[in-house]
Amino acid sequence: MDANKLNNNVILKYFAYIDKLVLTLGETFSWLNFFVLITIILQLILTHFFGKGYIFIDELEWHFYAIAFLLGLSYTEVKDRNIRIDVFSQKFSTQTKEKIDIFGNIFLILPYVIIVFIHGIDFAHEAWIIGETSGSPMGLPYRWFIKSFIPIGMFFLGISVISRTIKSIVFLTRNSNYKDSHRGA
Repeated sequence: MDANKLNNNVILKYFAYIDKLVLTLGETFSWLNFFVLITIILQLILTHFFGKGYIFIDELEWHFYAIAFLLGLSYTEVKDRNIRIDVFSQKFSTQTKEKIDIFGNIFLILPYVIIVFIHGIDFAHEAWIIGETSGSPMGLPYRWFIKSFIPIGMFFLGISVISRTIKSIVFLTRNSNYKDSHRGA
């Protein structure tokens, strides 16, 4: 085995570990969707049968949803379940699809992720510094907690995109059937 293949294998093992971490986080936090459903049902019952709705339950619903969504983005990237325009992409060769993915990852997704990550840190930090709470009197405290998931979600999306891009580059340089093992983790 030459040094280039050995380096590729080490890199791929490293990114396989990252993918496993992202998948574990995604699967774990996907359970928040169950709690979104429970809070919706609870709020409906309280509102329609008892005439009482609680703002903190509405906010809790959105907090659960936001966390599941932000961490679900990286899970979707690792699983390669992102949206493509199938009318065009179904006609492309695997190599062309990989090149398009690399271009999109480097020039579209990563710049977005970096910008949102940087501003998300400032956003969460400012909420922490001023002790931001809900604007509603009965709302949830600690607004910084939910805002901190913006940079956390972007961090995991960023490493997932980098992992996916590296795998695509390795596939193109190997010109092999590695595609089957890296598409859809």
